[in-house]
Amino acid sequence: MPNISLRKGMIQDIADTYQVSNRGFNLCGQVVTIHPDDVQNIMALRITGIDVDEYINENMKSKDGSRQSELFNRYANDKHKLDLTWLEKMLDKERPADDDFKRGFVLFTIGCILASPTGNDIHWSYIEVVRDVSKIPQFNWGQFTLNHLLNSCLSYKNKKERTIKGNLVLLQVSSIWYDQNL
Repeated sequence: MPNISLRKGMIQDIADTYQVSNRGFNLCGQVVTIHPDDVQNIMALRITGIDVDEYINENMKSKDGSRQSELFNRYANDKHKLDLTWLEKMLDKERPADDDFKRGFVLFTIGCILASPTGNDIHWSYIEVVRDVSKIPQFNWGQFTLNHLLNSCLSYKNKKERTIKGNLVLLQVSSIWYDQNL
């Protein structure tokens, strides 16, 4: 993925135009919605497969104490958090691309691109989507990142959040792409 400078003022202006009723943005007097196909075209993410959020919710019901699991502890820092800096250090170590590396890479990608938080920690429940490495390619990552972004815009618009979380690259590129195709 090429380097993209995020223009925070632009992103906030776009988020301010978010309309709850149609899950779209009022850009240039027109309502613009970001569709899963747009996510696939812009981010090259899969838009079919297992719903990430449903999978997490189902697995959280069946597993009590996932936050205390051996797998979680393998990726958590000394404060019991899935910290992006800690995950990045884990990925920087020279080692084969084994299942631990793949899990760490996906967790880092969730935290930096797909569902970026406002802080440096990602939610512990994401450990569920990396538990079975063979399922990772089967997830609908495009819909996941789109839902997370739109839910974040909703929270920002309703003043529940002071900053916007989620795939800000997608939001910025979508608005530029739309503007160029007017």
